[in-house]
Amino acid sequence: INCVMGKHIIPEGWNNWKNPYNEATARFAEYKSSGSGSNASERVKWSRQLTDSEVKKYTLQNILGNWIPK
Repeated sequence: INCVMGKHIIPEGWNNWKNPYNEATARFAEYKSSGSGSNASERVKWSRQLTDSEVKKYTLQNILGNWIPK
């Protein structure tokens, strides 16, 4: 979410670690990435761009629960 991606990011953006099953069991998504490695049009077909409404689900509370990192 809102990541700055450098030229070291491959155009595909994601890798299934030579296991196509990972495409069905993990989420490969991003939202409003920027930088030279952020070309969403070249991403793998099994990844996706989150919408404005979908990204609202990704809050610190929803991800970390009551845990507060120090």
